[in-house]
Amino acid sequence: MTRKKTGKIAIPKAIEILKEHGCRYDHENGGILSKNGKKKGHMATNGYRVVGIQHKNVMYYICEHRVVWWWFHPETPENMVIDHLNCRRDDNRI
Repeated sequence: MTRKKTGKIAIPKAIEILKEHGCRYDHENGGILSKNGKKKGHMATNGYRVVGIQHKNVMYYICEHRVVWWWFHPETPENMVIDHLNCRRDDNRI
């Protein structure tokens, strides 16, 4: 069994790929929905939701709260700390 390659990806590129695949932001519940309306990603052991993005045979994992923030605030520096207003790591509503 071969393992998939994983790597790092810039947030703007991740959003571009998500949009190309028909993903959208879920305004009601927060988070990213796939084109068929299912919530993307999973809960990591640290309590944050993580979204997987496959591009050119490489799997990228990125924190959903960073993707959601950048989706609406693309001018944000990538090294900026993004925190949750209600301190719930899995609540990614804007």
